[in-house]
Amino acid sequence: MSISVVWLVFIPEWLENHAEWLENWSESLENLPEWLEKVAEWLEWR
Repeated sequence: MSISVVWLVFIPEWLENHAEWLENWSESLENLPEWLEKVAEWLEWR
């Protein structure tokens, strides 16, 4: 029971601390197809 209380306290704090990181990460995922295209072009070039 005490573990779930710790989680309830910890998770919002963790999300707050990592909100910026998660935002950047989701932006990176949006750019992923473009990035994969560049990698594919680079591999073809080699």
